[in-house]
Amino acid sequence: MMPRIMVTGAACLAATAAAADADMRRIDYTCDRGALIEAAYFDVDGEPEAVALTLEGRLIGLFAENTGAQVRYGWPSDGSNYVWLIEGGAAQLLWSNGAEQSESVLLQECLPE
Repeated sequence: MMPRIMVTGAACLAATAAAADADMRRIDYTCDRGALIEAAYFDVDGEPEAVALTLEGRLIGLFAENTGAQVRYGWPSDGSNYVWLIEGGAAQLLWSNGAEQSESVLLQECLPE
């Protein structure tokens, strides 16, 4: 069963994209251990707004965070959540533990197909 927060996140992404007249682009990634991630990026006025990731049948909705040189997507809360980080053409999927204020790499070396 898909966690309720992920479904809610995906619904929020769809509503945000529709309301903001966002451009959508899709990129498939292959990560370490052969994991496949489908990413649908939503950009508004050429700036990252949100991403919907599909991994092992799970839909993960994340919003863009202002980080400077990196493109980082996360969930706006102090709790635990996924983070999608893109830098230099490669991506990583992280788990952010809100209670411990730490991040762990779940998948790395995610390269576009």
